[in-house]
Amino acid sequence: MMQKNNLIKVAAALSLMSAAGVAQADTMRIAHGFPAQSIVDDTFKTLAQHVEENTDLDTEVFALTVLDLKQASPGLTSGVADSTMLLTAYFPSEFSEQNFVADLTMVANLGERPTSIGATVRRWVGR
Repeated sequence: MMQKNNLIKVAAALSLMSAAGVAQADTMRIAHGFPAQSIVDDTFKTLAQHVEENTDLDTEVFALTVLDLKQASPGLTSGVADSTMLLTAYFPSEFSEQNFVADLTMVANLGERPTSIGATVRRWVGR
């Protein structure tokens, strides 16, 4: 139950952060680094449709034309796009905390199954 509450808090915080960046815009620019008519593109188009139906924003989806996966983080910070798919493993110095959790999963492959990895992840993410 505690884990679900934390997940809800994180989702709410991310929503507020993304809404703050879009608050002045009339159009939400969604750019992702996958080819047009891929499953990822279809997913972002569904997201865009949902945003248009539930907000006053118009949306534009750009598939691999504005940003690729390596340009996602700088593209967000410079305002090229308002939303994108961000692969944190591509930016180890910028997202070290998020990558730490993923790196902990490698501990499970050291031979003997660790019993404390769940507690370690929980403590780290719960900060």
